[in-house]
Amino acid sequence: PPKPTSDGDNKYFYLMHRKGDSSFPDKKSVEEILKSGGVKPRFYETKEEKDNRRFVLESIGRVYPGDYRDDGMHRDIVRFLELVNKPNRGADSPGMKGLVAWFYLNNYSGESILSLANEEELVFRVPFAWLEQHALASAEHLSRLDTDTNKVVPFAFLTALIIPLEYRITDSTALRNEKDRVLSSEQLRDFVYEAHTTADANIRTQKHYKDLWAAYEAEEARRLEEESKKPRQRINPF
Repeated sequence: PPKPTSDGDNKYFYLMHRKGDSSFPDKKSVEEILKSGGVKPRFYETKEEKDNRRFVLESIGRVYPGDYRDDGMHRDIVRFLELVNKPNRGADSPGMKGLVAWFYLNNYSGESILSLANEEELVFRVPFAWLEQHALASAEHLSRLDTDTNKVVPFAFLTALIIPLEYRITDSTALRNEKDRVLSSEQLRDFVYEAHTTADANIRTQKHYKDLWAAYEAEEARRLEEESKKPRQRINPF
C-alpha cells in the first residue's frame, strides 16, 4: 500500500526501531540498516537462503515447510507466541527475539513517536492497509490472550517481515486530520488479536500454551528416561 499523505483519509500507526534497544539515537546504525534494506529479524532469510534450504530438505526427502502455515499464520510469529507464553520462561526463552523485528508502537518513554522523527531515527508511518495484509505475520507485545481481562496496552509491534522503507519519515510534521487517522495501540492490538483468532481459534488461548508445553515436557522426560536406560559406551583412554 502507498504511504499515507495529507491528501488521503486512510488510517496509519507509528513505529520506531533502535538497534539493540539503545537508549539514544545512533546515526551509524540507522545508516547500516537503511543500506541493508530495512529492519530485519535476526533469523531473517533472504530468498536465496530460502531456496537453498528448500533444495537441501527436498534432496533428503523432507518437505520444505515454507514461511506460512496452511491457515495463513507466519511460522515465526507462531513460534514467537509459543516461546513468549512458555510457563516460567516467557520473554527469557532463548532465540525468541531473533524470530521477529521489534518496534516501539506509537509512543516511546511518554513521547509520541512522531515527535521523535528525524534523520538519526528509524521512524515509520505505516498505513493500516499494510497491517490488514500482514496481520498474520505480525503481533503486538505484550500479546493479548483470552484470559487477559485488563487488556494491557501494547508498547511494541513485532513482525517477521520488513517494514517498507518508503514508510520512513524524518520530520515530525503531522498529516491532515492526524488525530482522527492515527490507529491507537489498543485498536491495533484488537485488530491483530481478531485476525489471529480467526485464523486459529486456539492461538491466543492460555490453555493452548499450557497444554503445548506440558506435552513437550512429558516427551522430553520420556526421551531422557530412554537415554538413561541405554548401556553406556566405555571408552578406552589408551
